[in-house]
Amino acid sequence: MSGALYGGDDVGAIVVDIGSHTTKVGFAGADVPHCVLPSYVSRTKVETAMDQTDDSSAPKEEFQYAVGTTTLGVPKENREIVPLLDDNGLVADWKALEHLLRHAFDRVLQVKPEEKCVMVSEPTWVTKDQRDKMTELLFETFNVRALHYVKSPVLSAFANGRGTALVVDSGAQFTSVTPVYDGVALLEAARRTRCAGNFVTRQLKHVLEEDLNLDLVPSCKIASKTPVAEDVLPIWKPKANFPTLTASAEEYYKNEIIRDLQASVCRVSDKPFVESQLNNIPTTPYEFPNGYNNNWGIERYKIVEGFFNPDKFRYTAPFEGSGPTIDPLDPRSITDPNSAPMYVSCISVNPQLVAVLLSSIKCSSSLQPRVVREVGIAQIIDQVLRACDVETHQSLLSTVVVCGSNSLYQGFEERVHTEIGKITPRAFKFKIVASQSSQERMYSAWIGGSIYASLGTFQQLWVTREAWRDDKDVIEMRCS
Repeated sequence: MSGALYGGDDVGAIVVDIGSHTTKVGFAGADVPHCVLPSYVSRTKVETAMDQTDDSSAPKEEFQYAVGTTTLGVPKENREIVPLLDDNGLVADWKALEHLLRHAFDRVLQVKPEEKCVMVSEPTWVTKDQRDKMTELLFETFNVRALHYVKSPVLSAFANGRGTALVVDSGAQFTSVTPVYDGVALLEAARRTRCAGNFVTRQLKHVLEEDLNLDLVPSCKIASKTPVAEDVLPIWKPKANFPTLTASAEEYYKNEIIRDLQASVCRVSDKPFVESQLNNIPTTPYEFPNGYNNNWGIERYKIVEGFFNPDKFRYTAPFEGSGPTIDPLDPRSITDPNSAPMYVSCISVNPQLVAVLLSSIKCSSSLQPRVVREVGIAQIIDQVLRACDVETHQSLLSTVVVCGSNSLYQGFEERVHTEIGKITPRAFKFKIVASQSSQERMYSAWIGGSIYASLGTFQQLWVTREAWRDDKDVIEMRCS
């Protein structure tokens, strides 16, 4: 590889961060991603006739893919809208991901991937098999020059100017809590819970459809509507010849309505929810696409309380996924969450002790953080700290990075502060670090990657296509 790859700051790097709701792609060195696409694809089954000379006369079924916000927003007959990631947060359809990345490279960024280096932000629970498939996709299909992987919480900490932090990242599918020490994600101690955005969406959907008996009608279905008074049945006309939606497409459009409602009216109480204390809060109006409108009061706090008390405030059936409380990929037992916190203050840390500590707890990328279903964010933070050496507690808690789309809820940051204060000794000092910019919170991992990949000191860490072809294990050796 040319000296420009290792010697200069500008290597034309692209940063990719695949989330459960959106995928962020853009140029290293930029403040925000150039391309933010839904992590969903339109998938239509098409039948292609076989060559007449072929012995087999059976038709060959293939999927036709389409991606992008505009494309997904246009309803079509017999079209499925499916997520890129499965219930475990892993890529379910690699062909779909290929189409999404090709759209980002070719149509949005308008670059030739074979001329670019790519940094991938990956979650702490990614498997070796997933990383191998991603590597093969980027090197063999897109023929990129070089590649590197960095754990998302490490990049989020880096985006906030920290090398050591406790990263609380609450997104659509999971809320993850990861200790990052000297730029290393301590995967042995990482935890994730399904108390996240999709959980709140399902709760709210249950309230709307089952309790209030509302018909969630997407705007693409509506030809016209008539203004009505508050809490009165809507008056609207459907579009003529509207295509019949598949169940997955219907679900996608309904969830988009609910997510808009969540962002518009929901708030997090800065202390544990007590209904009698919130009865007199001001209400917030919201109008649905079909014209139905209402004022939302205490419900907007009660719904999102599920982030912290999922058992007490759960309206829906069990979380998606099934199985034991512990992720079957990691059969280790979990510490009793009801026992007293076990923290020891450590104001100063001996450098030699840190070196020994890191050598003993640094994990390979194949280790998986445990998924604890139906456990709130505060309990997850508690469990993460229990899993860390007591010598690291003060360093981690001195910087608690709060990021992810759910951190944008008013009161979320303050509630995390309240909950940490309840599980740590009074003498313990902790600090919440949360950017005042909504984009920096939502895109923290991508922004960290953008900064990291543009540093001159990082350039020697790229894994070139040639090096990978010579030794497939080089990715595991270079990327922690």
